[in-house]
Amino acid sequence: MRAVALSVLTLGLTGCLTSGVVQTAETAGKDTFQFAFEPGVVGAAGGGGSVVGPSINLSARYGISDKVDIGGRIGTTLIELSAKAMITEPNPDEVQVSIAPHIGGLAAGA
Repeated sequence: MRAVALSVLTLGLTGCLTSGVVQTAETAGKDTFQFAFEPGVVGAAGGGGSVVGPSINLSARYGISDKVDIGGRIGTTLIELSAKAMITEPNPDEVQVSIAPHIGGLAAGA
């Protein structure tokens, strides 16, 4: 158990700690667009100091089916492409579970 905890801690310390924008598990629905303005606060700490600043993102999603969305985000998080796939049935009266993988980075041109 100690080896697993140490491995997880080591892997976690090799990258950046990030948190995405919290969203519901519900998908947009077939042929539906969703747009969002996402203000927030980001911070970083290290070397005995810390910095806090504003975070502003714009995002959009499109429902390619009732259970699958594709979309993206641009702003403080740089550029992200994302998808969301609902694992459970889209029933608002029951627990909904989705998986939402994304990839992000910085695009620069010459």
